[in-house]
Amino acid sequence: MKVIATIRKSNSLVYIRLRDGREIDWKVSTGIRVEPMYFDPTIPGYKDVPEVPKEVRESTNKKLIDVIAHIKDEYVNGCDLLWFTDEVKNFVHPDNSPKKRGRRSKKLTEFFDIFEDYIAKEKPVHENATGIIAIGRRLRRYEAWRQQMEGNEEFKLTLKDFGRDMLDDFLHYHYNEHDYFCHYPEFYQQFTLYRRTIVPSSKNSISSCCQRLKAFLNWTVKNGYDTDLTFRDIPTEQRIYGTPYYLSIEERDQLYEYDFSYVPQIDLVRDIFVFQCFVGCRQGDLFRLTRDNIKDGWLEYVPGKNLANNRSELVRVLLADKALAIIAKYEGLGKRLFPHFDKHGYGSYIRCCLQMAGITRMVTILNPLTREEEQHPLYEVATTHTARKTFVGNL
Repeated sequence: MKVIATIRKSNSLVYIRLRDGREIDWKVSTGIRVEPMYFDPTIPGYKDVPEVPKEVRESTNKKLIDVIAHIKDEYVNGCDLLWFTDEVKNFVHPDNSPKKRGRRSKKLTEFFDIFEDYIAKEKPVHENATGIIAIGRRLRRYEAWRQQMEGNEEFKLTLKDFGRDMLDDFLHYHYNEHDYFCHYPEFYQQFTLYRRTIVPSSKNSISSCCQRLKAFLNWTVKNGYDTDLTFRDIPTEQRIYGTPYYLSIEERDQLYEYDFSYVPQIDLVRDIFVFQCFVGCRQGDLFRLTRDNIKDGWLEYVPGKNLANNRSELVRVLLADKALAIIAKYEGLGKRLFPHFDKHGYGSYIRCCLQMAGITRMVTILNPLTREEEQHPLYEVATTHTARKTFVGNL
């Protein structure tokens, strides 16, 4: 019997692998992410490199060494994959173990109880959890639709029935739900809807939903809740995206130099957006930055998405003169980089800035619903993410 730690380079996740003879070769994710270039399986864990903080390296490596030792001590003939999965997950994440949560060890049977357990165990405090949570809400609407609108009052979602046909029917409902909402608004009044509406679903959205739902169903099979694998017969269409569009250096500087002083709110948003174009951070990270993140002309921060994935790599960006000038413009605010403003309107303000500054170049986009090319002025389709693409596109 041999127990080792391995890493999957595609997602940086560390797995514990147990092999015993020819019959047993199990791998279970620890939920711990390590940058592959810094991973050493012989330790196992982080190499001793300056890019990884000492406390992160020591904590991660100790956890991996301890879980391997724990599995070696507890494993006996007759243990199954479900035992192995629980031992790894509960040892690495004791706060999520049934005993710690006060849950009974009794196996869950209800579909939505299992679904919520999956989210709690596999997607804790993870940004990607929002996608699977939204699918859960749509599944509840689907169940109610089958009961109330199709007259099948006894219908109830169960894992034993969630095979090929059920997945196909649910995806069909997903694709048509906007039309259902328009024709039967009274049915949807019983649900709390994001922005009180249901928007049309693109093929990319359906593909993402199918991929996430299959991940859940695979998890139920791996954990012994289900044995029906026919859901794998439903193909997951490849997501298609158009060519990225972004501001050229000339357009970025044109926006930077435009006089918005007569509209203070727009002037502020222009400065924030241009600063984002120079540093390339996500919107969520942008509004968390403080002056403590500025060190000797460099911006230093750990992206929030990395932290959510148990990754702690520090990002360092050399600030251009224009970026430093923007920061200097708002000195005297304490630790804040910029004054407070309505962040929910950030995207709309960006498009307004670009239009007022005359950034009207036509760009080609891919309509997500029709998957056909369309031409629009840049100011009509710009978003907060355009700043990240402008940073990367002009490197």
